[in-house]
Amino acid sequence: MAAYTRVRDRSAGNSCDAALVLRARDGDIVAFDSLYRKYHKLIVCWVREWLRCESWVDEFTDQAIVVLRKELPGYRPDGASFCSWAYRVAKSATIKHARTLGLNRDEVAFDLLGEDALVDPMGPEDAYVAKRVREEVENLDFVQRAALRGPFYDGLSDEELADELHLPVRRVCYRRKQAKSVLRKRLSDVRCMSI
Repeated sequence: MAAYTRVRDRSAGNSCDAALVLRARDGDIVAFDSLYRKYHKLIVCWVREWLRCESWVDEFTDQAIVVLRKELPGYRPDGASFCSWAYRVAKSATIKHARTLGLNRDEVAFDLLGEDALVDPMGPEDAYVAKRVREEVENLDFVQRAALRGPFYDGLSDEELADELHLPVRRVCYRRKQAKSVLRKRLSDVRCMSI
């Protein structure tokens, strides 16, 4: 008996982003505006996750977008999706801007600075569990990861998340349930873990 699994094709979205980037690199303001509208909310969510102080989010988001615009000529469509590349550029810009401003560690998320720069605030067991959870969440497929991160990390409601992902609300809830099930299996070796 054969099984058929339908896989969502992301290549159309990636090629659309790549085309917009190529046009924006050539000075097309409309293309950059399209990229801005498409990724602005996502960059805000990333910056909000990386910073502890909500009042800094707008400034750091603006800085990340300025750096992203400046770094557009370095994007290679054959190397990675634009979303992945934008994530790395925005994270680097946020770290650099935090260092430039000389922010206290209380204002920047612990995992943004790197483990070597910080004293472990938890015991070694708790730090291991937190690290494993972060790793396994990042290893989920895109929709599952987004459905899980939305309410728990990004502070988004199911309706906002469904709108962002262009999915029905029930599908977002189902994908979150799937993500929890996957995490439960992958983290079964971790003691005292309840998902």
